[in-house]
Amino acid sequence: MGDAGALALLLEDVGWHQRRARCLTVAAFTSLGVGVFPLIRLAVGLRSSPTEQDPWGPLDAFVILAGILLWAGAIAGFSAARRHARVAAALAVRQLVDEQGARVRLGRAAGEAASPARLRRLVERRGWRVIPVDELDERNRLAQLFIAARNRPGTRRERIDRFGPAVASRYARVVIVRNVVLGVLIAVCAAAGIVGVAALVAPGPSTHTMVTTAVVTLFTVMLLSPIVGVLLRRSPVGLLHLADTLLPQLLPRDAAITRMQVAAMLRKPRLYDVWHGLHSVDASGVAPG
Repeated sequence: MGDAGALALLLEDVGWHQRRARCLTVAAFTSLGVGVFPLIRLAVGLRSSPTEQDPWGPLDAFVILAGILLWAGAIAGFSAARRHARVAAALAVRQLVDEQGARVRLGRAAGEAASPARLRRLVERRGWRVIPVDELDERNRLAQLFIAARNRPGTRRERIDRFGPAVASRYARVVIVRNVVLGVLIAVCAAAGIVGVAALVAPGPSTHTMVTTAVVTLFTVMLLSPIVGVLLRRSPVGLLHLADTLLPQLLPRDAAITRMQVAAMLRKPRLYDVWHGLHSVDASGVAPG
């Protein structure tokens, strides 16, 4: 019943989320460790006299800011790791049954799904049995696929398998364009932030102008980013335009499907599997490509 090899029958996404949770936890602890020294500098600065000259000069401000960002990143990392652990548990629990064949409830032990070794010990200790994915009832199979689809990005291989290589290549170009635009916006914000911080820690005759320019730039980017995102999605190189090319192939099987739903399937191909399972009245059920 508690064969360790039985965990290999779990949906592959369980292991993916377990690995993500482990990597994020390690990264978060690393950020905490690295961020200790910059925050020590912050503590020293707070306890020093306001009239005392800082031997580090303007560099101290950047070091302290880096420490704050590292600790903020660590908090976000722990939160994300916990979320991945819970998703792994939610996926695994649909394939676990007790000795009487009833579906188990992890409860407080849900966090153990973040570690394959701990989950294995849990299964062995309680005598649980793992139901292979192919043997799940349709309701649990689709529910498991939906949870996996919402919480894991798709891969190029998955898009090729479901939509064909042409669509997968066009989606890759959509992602490249989006990342370039996002990179430009981030670079502008970073440059504005550096200018503003530098002006504050090294005051001069143009300090007010530099700080004002930095603040205005940051607010402008924040206000324009949603507009840029909408225009990009609707452009000829955007995701919605690509979804429009697939929509006619899916409408015969689901008259209520929308371009936004098709776009979501392109981002996360497992959503297509869920949709296909819910609309598999047609016995042919061939993925569009």
